[in-house]
Amino acid sequence: MSFSHYRHQDRVTCPDDTWIYDSTTNRCFKAFAAKPIAGGVCTKDAPCVDVGAPYGLPSSLAYTLNLQALLDAAAIGIATNVQPVDEAVFYVGISDPLVNDQYQLDDGTPLPYSTILPYFTPTNPSDDATNVFKVMTARVYLDGLGLDDDICTSGPLLDYGSICQIQLS
Repeated sequence: MSFSHYRHQDRVTCPDDTWIYDSTTNRCFKAFAAKPIAGGVCTKDAPCVDVGAPYGLPSSLAYTLNLQALLDAAAIGIATNVQPVDEAVFYVGISDPLVNDQYQLDDGTPLPYSTILPYFTPTNPSDDATNVFKVMTARVYLDGLGLDDDICTSGPLLDYGSICQIQLS
């Protein structure tokens, strides 16, 4: 199955069709299955450890201001059954760790609310003033693929995958 329709025309070669190239960061993104850790520990970074090792490239949880690239990687992950259908949810490197709806990338770059709002799933964001949901996932909800303000947890039906990135240069 080819996913070349998700690729950008000016892309640099990513390892294969299941990766999405982001020209704004010179990174490739891909969905990976959850790697559960005993004790209910949040596992959002675990799937990305050593993802770049076969290519001699650094890897981490994916983050970019190009939000569509993250959703494209999630769409491929869903289409290829990276996660079980009822757990087709993937962490991304976006959060609002301190104040509700004040989003930032994992490197600390601010992500304006007006920029991220169109990428949310229907009825989201849905957090309250206490900011319970501090991490971001990509998922299908009410027939729409988008971002969701979420919690980082582990356990039955809560072992989410992750969108990981490799840095090309």
